[in-house]
Amino acid sequence: MRCFMSGAVLISIFEDDARKMHGSGLGLFVAPGVVGLTIGTLLGKQHLLSAALPVILALCVITVLVSLRILRNPQETTYNPERTIFDNRLLKIMAGCFVVVILRSYIGLNTGFSWRDTTVEILLCTLAVASGKYIGGLLSALYGIRRITVISLVCSTAAYLLSGIPIFGILALLSFNMTMPITLYILKREMPDMPGFAFGILTFGLFLGYYLHITFPEVLHSSWIASAGSILSLIILLYVLSLTRSRQE
Repeated sequence: MRCFMSGAVLISIFEDDARKMHGSGLGLFVAPGVVGLTIGTLLGKQHLLSAALPVILALCVITVLVSLRILRNPQETTYNPERTIFDNRLLKIMAGCFVVVILRSYIGLNTGFSWRDTTVEILLCTLAVASGKYIGGLLSALYGIRRITVISLVCSTAAYLLSGIPIFGILALLSFNMTMPITLYILKREMPDMPGFAFGILTFGLFLGYYLHITFPEVLHSSWIASAGSILSLIILLYVLSLTRSRQE
C-alpha cells in the first residue's frame, strides 16, 4: 500500500506538470482521502464496514485501472526535472512548509466545535476540509499562490473567531485547508527531481501534528489559538514565497 501511494503521488505530480495545472491537480489528488478516512471511521464505529466493503473494493479497482492507464501513456506525462540543490534557501523553504503542515494538522485535530455532534455535521465538516484542499489548488493555479494564500488564511483567521456558529466553523475548515496543495506545490517545484521525497516530508509533518495532538490534547483547544495559528501560517508562507524561484506568484 505504501508503494502504491508513493506511485500515485508521483503520477499526480507528473500529470500536474505535463498538463500545466500549476498545482490544481495536487489538491484533487489529496482531497478524496479526507472523505475516505471519515466515512471509514463512521462505518467502523457503526459496524457497517462489511456492507460497504464491495463499494470500497470497486473504488480501489477503479483507482488501479486509472493509474495503469496513465502509466501506459508515458508520452502524456513528459517530465524533465532539474537537479535539486540543497542550499540554505531550500532548507528554509522546506522548514517553513514543514512547520505550516504541522500547524494545519495539529489545529485541525485539536480545534473542536460544540455544534459538531451529529453524523451530518461531521460529514459537512469533512466535505469542507476536502473541498478546501481542492479549491486551494484550483484557485492558486488561476489567481496566483500568494494571493490565495493571503485570502484563505485571512478568512480562516476571522472564521475561527466565529466558529461557534456552524457556517463560520465550516468556512474556517474550508479556508484553512486551502494551503495544503500550496505547500506541496511549492516544495515539489523547489525539489523537481525529488517529488516523492517532497510529499513524504509533508506527510511526516501530518504525523507530527497527530503526535502533538495525542500528547498535548488540550493545549490548542481554542478558537482564538486556531486563529493565531492561521496568522502564523500566513507569516511563514509569505516568507517562504519570498524565497521561491517564482516570486511573482
